[in-house]
Amino acid sequence: MPSEIKLYPIRWLVTVILSVTGCANIFQWIFMAAVNQLIADYFKVSLQVVDWIMLCQALGGLLMALPIGLLCIAKPLHTKIFFKSALLHIVVSSLGVLLVLHTGKGFPLLMISGLLTGVANTVYFVLIPLVGTVWFGEREQGTIYGIGWFAVSAGGLLATVLPTLLLHLSSPDEVAHDIHKVVYVFVFICVFSFISLLGLCVLIPNMPAIPPSRVEAMRVQAISSSIHELTMKKAIRDFIIELKVLITEVNNMILSLIFAIAQALFSVQYMMTPIISTDGDESIATLASMKLRILISFSVGGLVAAVATGIAVDKFKQYNPMARFIGVALFLSSILMILCFYFKLQIVMYFAYFFYGAFIGSITAFVAEILKQTVHLKVSESTQGIWLAIGMSVFTFIIPPVVRLVYSKYGPLYFLILNSSLALIPCIMACSINPKLQRFLTETVRLMDGAADIERNSPDGREQS
Repeated sequence: MPSEIKLYPIRWLVTVILSVTGCANIFQWIFMAAVNQLIADYFKVSLQVVDWIMLCQALGGLLMALPIGLLCIAKPLHTKIFFKSALLHIVVSSLGVLLVLHTGKGFPLLMISGLLTGVANTVYFVLIPLVGTVWFGEREQGTIYGIGWFAVSAGGLLATVLPTLLLHLSSPDEVAHDIHKVVYVFVFICVFSFISLLGLCVLIPNMPAIPPSRVEAMRVQAISSSIHELTMKKAIRDFIIELKVLITEVNNMILSLIFAIAQALFSVQYMMTPIISTDGDESIATLASMKLRILISFSVGGLVAAVATGIAVDKFKQYNPMARFIGVALFLSSILMILCFYFKLQIVMYFAYFFYGAFIGSITAFVAEILKQTVHLKVSESTQGIWLAIGMSVFTFIIPPVVRLVYSKYGPLYFLILNSSLALIPCIMACSINPKLQRFLTETVRLMDGAADIERNSPDGREQS
């Protein structure tokens, strides 16, 4: 095995394209939820129908998980093909949305675009761990996860701010008049995603000439030695075996459930945002402005905390006490939201949402990196991404409709109580396990072996035992 490893500066350009992909995709995922009431009024449909667009996104990712997983097994060294797939899905989906918004017709086409967005989201989940292992060193794995979820929170922030600022918020007639402003946003997404696709094809190779870590060198060597034996039957068998490891091993399943629930809670916040009403006579514009400030607080919290958590994981390379702190803080911030709503503490509510968003962003980036560390040598990076996407799609398909039912039937206070109860689940799960960081241990052992080899082959000719 070659002992040389190297980090290339171009990896940060890969990160920029990864961030563009994630941000553009999540913008489309969140857009309808952030202005769901305006969209419902504009197309004269119910909020439940608008919710189905987001549910179609979850369904699209779920339906295409198996084909994408098999493609990952069949093309393990072709990173660019997944970038191309995600960006092309984003371009086509954006074209569908802007066509419907421009004409004001063809609302079902938004659901088809939602399916494509869901497929792009699943591919993005594959890209984060794959880009990390192909281009980044072992002490940067958590950082790339943090950047990946930074892009997710940035997409949520833009999807919250831009449509709200571009649309007049006083009547459906004014929304209809100004909807073309949002169309320009989707035109920009199409163009920028296409430019990123061209830059990827021209400037970025599938993988660096020299691997960034000894773990990656092991992976490339193992794949290169067996690629000629790969058949579709073997690819299916390997994919099923890897999924079995994720399902049957307790720590892996718990980490996956934490991630899936956190992602469902992330979606819920954009779909349903309780507003503290002081006198009950606020205008539509006032309520929309309050909702905007709450979602900005939530998004900024996730945006900051995701990167900070990724850097912290790389620095400390341990599960506890970070897991316990993040899990407990997530639950406590959800309790703070309930108290702020009950006692009508509007200003404090913004801080509560900031911390809630921060700890959802933290636990998402943290758990995904810990799972990658835990299943090393057993499950490929691409299958990890597929599995997390499946879990997220299933829980996003199930939890938001249940929460919407509670919200509409019993009111926002019971919604917040249910939300806090759901946040308690990942808190308990995170505190109940202590997985081993197998990938980091493997890299450390390989580095020690490499140092020993260099010392044995030193010019003085002495060998060390």
